[in-house]
Amino acid sequence: MSIRGRVTFECDTPKCHAELVLDADDADLDVTKRGDVSAVFVAYGWVQDQDGDLHCEACCTEGREKGDDDGVEYSDPRDEDRYAD
Repeated sequence: MSIRGRVTFECDTPKCHAELVLDADDADLDVTKRGDVSAVFVAYGWVQDQDGDLHCEACCTEGREKGDDDGVEYSDPRDEDRYAD
């Protein structure tokens, strides 16, 4: 089986020109019993927001303040009292 082509992720953050190019070696292929083929590409560190825009790892960590309501932190604020020294 051969697969050709590339998938390019481009960061949608304004003024960012980051790209991640994945090729066939990065794909995880799955073949169903009917013979259908699906290719799965994983872009570690990249995030898709609620509007469908993609953001690179650098844009996800830069300019972020601790406690921003962006889904990066999942701890409960009440846990701080429980683990205080």
